[in-house]
Amino acid sequence: MWISGFCRKIGRCSVFHAELYAILDGLSIAWDRGAKQLEVNTDNSEVVRLLNSPGQLHDSTIMRRIRFLLQLQWKIEINTRKENSVADALAHFGHTQDLGLMILAHPPNGIQCLLSEDMALAR
Repeated sequence: MWISGFCRKIGRCSVFHAELYAILDGLSIAWDRGAKQLEVNTDNSEVVRLLNSPGQLHDSTIMRRIRFLLQLQWKIEINTRKENSVADALAHFGHTQDLGLMILAHPPNGIQCLLSEDMALAR
């Protein structure tokens, strides 16, 4: 079931930073919509390791913003996941859009099928 989605075209950056931006956007949107419990899945094990470790004085601005959101009054679990075809498809969709964040009330063409397959694999 599609609740909401998002994509962001951020221009040029590393895969690591693109993943951090996606997590920051997802956390911000979920908090703004009143979520009290959230599971974050990423295929980047370095991001998971970093987010599950204590903050450092030299953390980047994006890391400090993510850590701030993680400390709010909700339950968040951060996990590594080998595949997420929906997230990959949304990332590719974001590359075709204008710069900035786009909130998606409905899945773009082709995403609903991927979502059904993804949910079946998660069971």
